[in-house]
Amino acid sequence: MKVKMVKRVLTGALALTLALAPTMGVMATSKGTSKGTVAGPTQSQMIEQTQTQGTGYAQTEEQVVKAYSKVKNSLTVAGIRSSISGVFMLEKGIGLATVTNSTAIASDYALEKGARPYVKVYDMDVKKSELAKACMDATAEAFGARAFGYINFELGKMEDGKYSLLSGGKGIDAVISIPSVNYTEGATYAVICVQEGGVISILKDTTPDNNVIDVTLPAGHCALALVEIG
Repeated sequence: MKVKMVKRVLTGALALTLALAPTMGVMATSKGTSKGTVAGPTQSQMIEQTQTQGTGYAQTEEQVVKAYSKVKNSLTVAGIRSSISGVFMLEKGIGLATVTNSTAIASDYALEKGARPYVKVYDMDVKKSELAKACMDATAEAFGARAFGYINFELGKMEDGKYSLLSGGKGIDAVISIPSVNYTEGATYAVICVQEGGVISILKDTTPDNNVIDVTLPAGHCALALVEIG
């Protein structure tokens, strides 16, 4: 999909999307509907291939960890230690910690005994994800915002020593820290989320009172961009 087309679609739809859904605005990517939406790019176009990033499906925990040069199994953001362990590979000033406890996630996703939730968070390689970045930048521009940070998020499970992605469910609450160099006191922040099929969501900060963004993230693999509005 051309970036100009993305801009045309987003400019007309984002204001209504945000007004109707103050917590999460979603642009569906259905084709040929009366609502004038268009078919979004595929997951391989919008989100860098998990195989390229050294992540993906049916990997052992050892393979997951070896895919990164510097790995943390947890992060603490604004005094909140991530409720779920996994791989945290953020080196550009953004922090992320999950809030929803692992027991609730295991119940929501009906995990079998012995399986546990597992997250992977890593900086986006914008050179390998030019279209994803361009679409998120166009989304931000459409409602007068500025994108300044790009990361990948995965919510999966580790079972019998093997990693795989989860899908559906209620998602997971998380806090994302804003790098001090990008933080402006009094500004409004949000997160643009690109999911499989090119579905773009605007996740608004549920507690806009500090330098962290509180959001609910979906299961599976998504690309995220932090944005400052106004």
